[in-house]
Amino acid sequence: MAFSKSNLCLFCSPKSKTLNKLHETLNFYLLTDGAPLGPGHLLLVPKKHFSCYGNLPKKLDKEFSLLKETISTFLGKNFGRFILFEHGILGQTVFHAHLHFLPTNKRVFPFAKKTYTVKKIKNFSSLKAVLEKEKGYLYFAEDSSDFIIKAKNPPPGFFHTYLLSKLLDVPAEFDKRAKNSKKVFIQTNKLWKDTVV
Repeated sequence: MAFSKSNLCLFCSPKSKTLNKLHETLNFYLLTDGAPLGPGHLLLVPKKHFSCYGNLPKKLDKEFSLLKETISTFLGKNFGRFILFEHGILGQTVFHAHLHFLPTNKRVFPFAKKTYTVKKIKNFSSLKAVLEKEKGYLYFAEDSSDFIIKAKNPPPGFFHTYLLSKLLDVPAEFDKRAKNSKKVFIQTNKLWKDTVV
């Protein structure tokens, strides 16, 4: 179900749709992250306002899957291994669905399970059922496995500030990471044009 568009939503702002945009389809934008955790950090964002991917309508599944596969092939070819993550309502700082694709050789699961309860789920499509039952989720995927992290009242920016910044040894602060956004966009945009377009 689509939520009301908010003037405060970063991804609903007309200006944001041209910033860091690599690609666009009928229902999605592909952007580089505005405060990247590393080179090639991408966001897949639905154009319509949904709270998280667990609320994405079934009619968008095919387009989403094709785009996800294109992004996965692009990242694999140009950056190697990558992970996916999403704040499914829990820990969100931007209240609009956006799936992160982050190239890294670091393993999230062994790191996360030291501190949190991590549960394997069947696949990405399982997020709809998780959202219905739990009213939110912290999702990540790596090495063909999908997981949710059980955390009671996770803080805003959970993945960036409290988990991945520590694992990757990058600044937790948005402003410090944002200094690299233009460089990441230019590099990734060139690779996208050379590889995909």
